[in-house]
Amino acid sequence: GAAPLLEVQLAYPVELPDEEDELAWEVTDYEPDSLGGRRALRITLRKRALPGVVVWWTRALATEAEIDPLSIPGRRRAAKAEGMQSVWEQAQAMFKQKVAERAPPAMLDLGEGGEADEGAEERE
Repeated sequence: GAAPLLEVQLAYPVELPDEEDELAWEVTDYEPDSLGGRRALRITLRKRALPGVVVWWTRALATEAEIDPLSIPGRRRAAKAEGMQSVWEQAQAMFKQKVAERAPPAMLDLGEGGEADEGAEERE
């Protein structure tokens, strides 16, 4: 076969189509002939993500520089995302503090019959 025209590594995993003919792609003219008549190849890929989770990629190709997804103009809920990140960090810190302050688990004497002996601590 012919050598590939483009050989790149994606930065994140994508869902591969079951059949080769299910891959969505198109070639479009993006420059008039008077300026060189260049064309663009557009390939549509689906992100691999958990159901109900929106993942904003910081780059498409592994060799590209990363961007801040919150800086994308017109991104819905960008300002809200910053606030949510702050709330998440606060909740995580509170959870860690509660776990650290939690009393160690108490030992329970089940006795010979496997039932809890309510008066075991009092007799000791």
